Amino acid sequence: KLQVPESLRWEHLERNINSNVPETFFLKQALRPEHDFDIIREEVRWDDESDDWHHGAVLGRLDKVDGGEKDLRLALTFEWKDQGWGNSKGLICVIAHDTREPSKIIEAQDAEYVVRTENVAPHESSEPQTLTFPGEVGKYYSLYYHVGGGGGHLLYLRNCKLQVPESLRWEHLERNINSNVPETFFLKQALRPEHDFDIIREEVRWDDESDDWHHGAVLGRLDKVDGGEKDLRLALTFEWKDQGWGNSKGLICVIAHDTREPSKIIEAQDAEYVVRTENVAPHESSEPQTLTFPGEVGKYYSLY
Repeated sequence: KLQVPESLRWEHLERNINSNVPETFFLKQALRPEHDFDIIREEVRWDDESDDWHHGAVLGRLDKVDGGEKDLRLALTFEWKDQGWGNSKGLICVIAHDTREPSKIIEAQDAEYVVRTENVAPHESSEPQTLTFPGEVGKYYSLYYHVGGGGGHLLYLRNCKLQVPESLRWEHLERNINSNVPETFFLKQALRPEHDFDIIREEVRWDDESDDWHHGAVLGRLDKVDGGEKDLRLALTFEWKDQGWGNSKGLICVIAHDTREPSKIIEAQDAEYVVRTENVAPHESSEPQTLTFPGEVGKYYSLY
């Protein structure tokens, strides 16, 4: 786990390294009351000549409810407009699905939405609009859009946020649809005091015959600090052991990097770590260990 103080804003991209699906990224979101998830930050433009519904963005998944089955209503807020002339046909809706990967296109007659805009998009940019809908535990939810057939129709959407009540635990996988790199996923994490981020849940086993450092997990990125440059120390806690016999050589360290994609292997002489275990891993499973290290705004950190 990685403990992050309340004053820091942390971007956490978590890879489920126990998954059978390589490079499966996801997150668990710690919530404040009515936390807003950014779905689409800057204005996005959609065009289409059919009457189908097209996938716009994954909103996330309702993981569980704290304190009983209550307060399950979610709110999607946004600003929108169409092409600015002619017939108005633009619509958006929210559709529930059972798997992380939703359908890219849904034919009009098959669209079983949980909520849909009552009116079509206006010619001029609107005041903020709100769609409220009930959540169901275990379901994923996605935003879909309908531009409208006939040619020349456009739909613009911006400042789209999802409001989630404090009582809900929400999995939020956000795609940066304004990025030039397709399917770029990221997240912003809302924090509680000393929030713990799960880095590796279940036991993982690594083996290697070199003296190199191998990438284990991305811890995240220090996005900004609230309340001044203070309280920048992070704490990585873990339990560990080696093969249980012979020489003990196992070590872990934390390395800072400037980009989201860290080096998979770093040769021993090139490892510029911010912190490293002083002792090697024991033969038997240890008591919880802690590595503390200073954070630098804008830097990514990884476990090696």
